[in-house]
Amino acid sequence: MWRIIHNRLPVREALFKRGVICSPLCCFCDGANESIDHLFMGCDWTKTVWFASNLGVNFAAYCEATISFSEWVSKVIMHQDIEVVQLVLSICYEIWKVRNTRCFEGAELPNALSCWNNAHKSISEFNSRADMLTQSIMHPIPMPDSAIRWTLPETDFYKLNVDAAGPNNDGNWGLAAVIRDADGCVVAAACWYLPVLPQSDVAEGLALLKGMEFAKDLLFRKLTIESDSSNVITAINKSQYQQSYLGAIIEDCRSLFPSFNNLNFFHIRRVANQAAHYLAKFAISSCSDFIWIEETPSCISAVVALDLLPLID
Repeated sequence: MWRIIHNRLPVREALFKRGVICSPLCCFCDGANESIDHLFMGCDWTKTVWFASNLGVNFAAYCEATISFSEWVSKVIMHQDIEVVQLVLSICYEIWKVRNTRCFEGAELPNALSCWNNAHKSISEFNSRADMLTQSIMHPIPMPDSAIRWTLPETDFYKLNVDAAGPNNDGNWGLAAVIRDADGCVVAAACWYLPVLPQSDVAEGLALLKGMEFAKDLLFRKLTIESDSSNVITAINKSQYQQSYLGAIIEDCRSLFPSFNNLNFFHIRRVANQAAHYLAKFAISSCSDFIWIEETPSCISAVVALDLLPLID
């Protein structure tokens, strides 16, 4: 942001004027030189990103007033609250990231809503990391010991950990699923934000159901599934039907059995289910659903690393 405000960002127009051999045109539209003003507020694609965001900014009005983008950003930083500033900074970063992948990797231009969603996701992850840092200082994450800890799945298996967290002050819940391979690497993760639920067992049961659906959609066929809810694991391992909210959810889980080659269900202690637990808490703090494929959610990266510590000589 300092580079934008002080006109030091290496946009194509600036590089071309300095004698760098490159096209000065915008890599989004090829309709004008890529200046800071054009890239961040003048290009049609960029305008759509801003308008699609929660800010709903219409830069056509600003362009008519001949205000520069650096002037506009400076006013936002000086006069808006922190939530608006976070949104503006995150959108600017996403626009610049898309620009770089398009310039240097020839990537396709994503739709504007996707860019905005990534910006919003970055803010949620940042805030969650900040919350986790505060919590880790006040309530440190339990260090795993040799008796009670997360363990690697068997060779050729994947391990799915699920959990629910809540309710928050509004009665809403966060659900989470984390899938790891035999090396302990996160291969997929997801979290969901749900409205008021009747009881904690229902939330834990829905976490199991959504986790199994998630694994099914990603074609994981051999799974070890763990939850820290003894009621849910007892119910799924029994054959008889329970006439209850949880019983109906368990039947939905059983309907997914044919989609897998091998399934095992185990109850574990909360200390061995920290990754799913903290990801569920992230869902509550962000009030959103998220999916990660072939990457570790930054909000649980420390927990995933701690889970592997006992395996390091």
